Amino acid sequence: MFSKMTITIVGIGQIGGSFALALKQNKIGEKIIGVDLEEVISNPLIKRIVDLPSSDLKESISKADFIFLATPVNTIIKLIPEIVSYMKPNAILLDSGSTKREICEKMKDFPEYMLIGGHPITGTEKSGFNASNPSLFRNRIFTLTFPTSKSMRAKDFVFNLLKKIGAIPLKIDAEEHDRILSMTSHLPYILSLTLSFLAEQQIKDNPITKKLIGNGLLSTTRLSLTHEEMGVGIIETNKEQIIKRIEEFSSKLNQIKKLIENENIKKIKEWLISTRNFQQSLRSK
Repeated sequence: MFSKMTITIVGIGQIGGSFALALKQNKIGEKIIGVDLEEVISNPLIKRIVDLPSSDLKESISKADFIFLATPVNTIIKLIPEIVSYMKPNAILLDSGSTKREICEKMKDFPEYMLIGGHPITGTEKSGFNASNPSLFRNRIFTLTFPTSKSMRAKDFVFNLLKKIGAIPLKIDAEEHDRILSMTSHLPYILSLTLSFLAEQQIKDNPITKKLIGNGLLSTTRLSLTHEEMGVGIIETNKEQIIKRIEEFSSKLNQIKKLIENENIKKIKEWLISTRNFQQSLRSK
């Protein structure tokens, strides 16, 4: 079933490129078409990742049995209507956007097609096909949202395909996805940006600060390296949930501030122990 398909991947960055390599590694698909900008597909190295690089969206989609949409969130939303107009009637589309509510609302506009919202809980701050890794999805959750009854027809197919590349498919509601990810991914991104901004200001005020930056700051600001197009899409399409998490974080930070101001060493120590135990439990799974 999987070996004879023509698969089109739109967006050959880290996620799209890794998906292509994972498909190849597991002998899924007879032909893998990669669609991107001319400046990307003209790179001779791209042929190590996809069989046929192309900048022609219409032709590439019209040939596809399965479509993987791996662009920033805002681009996904804009592309869905155009892609649907080129799709074969029984083709399946799966996206990989970091937020799901607005993408799935757009998918509902086309109930006669098998359009599935997806988000692999994986990836790094790196971008571009040079960051592709065939093992990127292995043992990682890949959330799936089925916005219409037609999309549910493709559930078993997509679950089995993702399992073949080593991913762990998980069905989830779009609203719940965005609420949870606002805590587990989007707030950390905002905090990373904020810490980076503060560090930049400190360095401007006192240049020696740069010489004293350690792994603590580098690790906690790693997410600020995320490409701005991805960041803008996440913030625009999940702003209500992100704002709620920022408010919750600000409230918790003020509680910690008061503990420090009051020199409540006993409470501070209890907080440090509790937090360390929680972190150990996360890492022992």
